Amino acid sequence: MLQSRPVISSREMRAMRAMMTQSYARTAFVAGADGQAFLKNLPHFKTPTTFDTVIWQGQWKNAGTNYNLSLKNGGQKRSMPAQIDGTRLTIVDDKTTLVFDKEK
Repeated sequence: MLQSRPVISSREMRAMRAMMTQSYARTAFVAGADGQAFLKNLPHFKTPTTFDTVIWQGQWKNAGTNYNLSLKNGGQKRSMPAQIDGTRLTIVDDKTTLVFDKEK
């Protein structure tokens, strides 16, 4: 958003952060020992302020020190690189970077 609108009021920015926090609050990544992968409750925005959540499922594969995710939702397919640093997982998808902390 900041790239498309470099000048934004602090009120608009607070509102955008609150909306993003709410929309991603339940998003989770689950990886099984059998190579299965699930990206659950990922927001799919209909408008800048309304969204549905979707589940992507597929496979993960080890690629040296990184991982490759091959996920699909309906007819859509995505291949995304992922990286683990300690207990933090980072997934890069086009213009979006998702960061997950391991649950205890």
